[in-house]
Amino acid sequence: MDQQSVNTARTFLEITTKISEHQSAIKGLRQNLKSINTTLMGTMKDKSLDVIETNNGKICYIENTVKKGFTLKNITSLLETYNQTTQTPINISEIIQFLETNREVSVREDIKYKKK
Repeated sequence: MDQQSVNTARTFLEITTKISEHQSAIKGLRQNLKSINTTLMGTMKDKSLDVIETNNGKICYIENTVKKGFTLKNITSLLETYNQTTQTPINISEIIQFLETNREVSVREDIKYKKK
C-alpha cells in the first residue's frame, strides 16, 4: 500500500472510532428522552394540553393515524379476512408465494468497520 492509502485508512479508523463514541452517548440520551417523552405525553393527554409554550418554542401533542405496512403477515391476515367476507375464495398460499418470489431486490454497497 502506498502512503496515501495508509493515511486514508488511518483517517477512516479515527473517524469511525469517534462516531462510535458519540453514538453511545447519543443512545443514552435517546433512552432518557424516550422515558421523559412517555411521561410528558401522558401528562398532556390527561390534562388535555395540545401545546406547551416554552422560551425556545412549543411542545405540541400530535396524534396521527398511520396504516400498517405491507408485510407478508399483514397481507396474509387481510387476504384471510377477504376470503371470509366474499363468496368466491382465493388461494392465499399461491398469492403469498408469488409475492415472496417476485419482490424487487435492490443492492446496496457500503464500507463497514468491524471492531475486534
